[in-house]
Amino acid sequence: MNAESVTQEVPEGKARGRILAYMAPPPSFVRAAPLHHRSALIVGEMGSGKTTFIEAKLGEVVRLLLEEYGVDDSSICYLYGKEAGVQRLIEAARGLDLSRCLYLYVFNDDAPASSGGHGRRALSRENVGESQAYIMIRHRLKAQGFQGFLLTIHASQVYHLVDITFRRMAVLKFFKSYPDEPQDFRLLGPLVGSAGLAALHDLSMRLWTSNDPEATWQAVHRAVAVLKRWRALARADPGARGYLDRLPQHVRVEPGAQEQTPDQQTEDNTIGGFYTYEEVLEIISLFNRIMERANVRLNGSNIEIRIPGEVRLYVRKRPQVLGALALWLGKGGGNGG
Repeated sequence: MNAESVTQEVPEGKARGRILAYMAPPPSFVRAAPLHHRSALIVGEMGSGKTTFIEAKLGEVVRLLLEEYGVDDSSICYLYGKEAGVQRLIEAARGLDLSRCLYLYVFNDDAPASSGGHGRRALSRENVGESQAYIMIRHRLKAQGFQGFLLTIHASQVYHLVDITFRRMAVLKFFKSYPDEPQDFRLLGPLVGSAGLAALHDLSMRLWTSNDPEATWQAVHRAVAVLKRWRALARADPGARGYLDRLPQHVRVEPGAQEQTPDQQTEDNTIGGFYTYEEVLEIISLFNRIMERANVRLNGSNIEIRIPGEVRLYVRKRPQVLGALALWLGKGGGNGG
């Protein structure tokens, strides 16, 4: 039995449709049911392609919303956090204009690595705080102006290390590798069934032993999907990933983002205050017009703009944008065009 066995009763097209229906309900549903929250989980070993798979699948979601439902791209928001945790992600959502956001996708990558996200410390103060924040996430985002559809996704290398609140609330689950540890096998076996286990074994062999780049690439973009008792082999379209990157409302919180905060920067390369979504776009547009290449990152409450060989700017207030431009131009970095 190979990986295709799990799809004998669920053709790939039907599987894709059902997954997208869960991840992207039509705007009519969202407007009739504001603050509707759904959740997903993905599990796989380091290097199995969890982030790659999810972001490609989210690209499919964005493509569906834009091209079939006609949703404006500024109404689709993406918040990515690596080792960040739910509470920090809720705070980072302030970097989005949530009042304009009809769809909000929150990806809590490497969830057990965050403070309070580890399943072995379920009764710790940190874990209780994360669980409480997750249970109340809709209401905390509502307080920031959000009224749309929310999908949260958690990723982990080990299933039983995911906080139990995250696991149990995830109606949709993706699995990327065979559970050879006894504890994970006992948990995952009943979830994916015998055909799902065979599919996961086949995917693991393709990923770790084939040494064929094409076979590895295909395995990275596949996972066994479980939605309650429904199971199927799911494929993510790698070509859809670009749709996610093009979203104007896109914030990433990653390790190292707090290594230097605006208060820790020197006076000549720090700009304080706050910004709105429109101001973010204006800042990026202005800088891109005077630089051949700028590394722009939206990290929670900061816009970090690194100018190679020059300065690093943390921009958070529109009235200071001209000052930032003057600062860079004063260092001989451009011609003002």
